[in-house]
Amino acid sequence: MAYAKSLRVPADALVILSRENFTFYLDKKNKLNQIKIY
Repeated sequence: MAYAKSLRVPADALVILSRENFTFYLDKKNKLNQIKIY
């Protein structure tokens, strides 16, 4: 039980990190697209 609990925390942290990286990537992409347009 404790083992499963300790595994769950890093997994949740990874999900949060990957989400942040993905939104950052989309943000960067949008900025590049805006630069191309103007």
